[in-house]
Amino acid sequence: MNKFTSHFLHLSEDISLHYLKLGESKDVIILIHGGDRKFQNAQYWTPLFNDLSNSFTVFAIDLLGHGKSVLGGSLVQSQRASIEIQVKALKKFSDKILLNYEKKIWVGRSYGANVVLHFAHKYPEMVSHLSLIAPAVSSLLVENISNLVKKKPLMLFWAENDPIVPFSHNHLFIKHFTNCKLVDAGVVSFSETEKWKAHTPEIEKKDLFVSNFLEFFL
Repeated sequence: MNKFTSHFLHLSEDISLHYLKLGESKDVIILIHGGDRKFQNAQYWTPLFNDLSNSFTVFAIDLLGHGKSVLGGSLVQSQRASIEIQVKALKKFSDKILLNYEKKIWVGRSYGANVVLHFAHKYPEMVSHLSLIAPAVSSLLVENISNLVKKKPLMLFWAENDPIVPFSHNHLFIKHFTNCKLVDAGVVSFSETEKWKAHTPEIEKKDLFVSNFLEFFL
């Protein structure tokens, strides 16, 4: 098992973006986690690293206010940075880290899908492919997103019994994206105290996610 490396990108005097990296391919995956500040950060993705890094260079980013990424100035670590601030940070990351890569696949889960779609809408030239997992996004965003983004290949991964974002919302993406593949993760089993597991199908059904991801993007 290969070991990922940990890095910091200093965006300003008091703001730093932390990320993990594994792999040396010319094609890159950028993984954006969900919104729970206690459990969601770049480390969330490590169960997928080795499977994906055989074919891609993999980056997992701590969004500002999560993990080891540092917020400063008027924002403090206990506050949630706005979508606009997160997008600006990802733009700087792209400018400094991703320029020499070819295929750029942005993966966002739950709230992270919201960040990824806003980023793609504003900077479509920095995104070649998309994968969204149980995306917590508004119908308005999907309907009004740039036509350039709607034409990019998109893979959706969703559990039928997701308790946070209903599986039925997948029709919004199928309707508006011209090359959209929906991967039905089926029903994720969980105990009464672990309902959240159906909202993390890429971990609970890792092999299904990885096989479909590689088939779609390679």
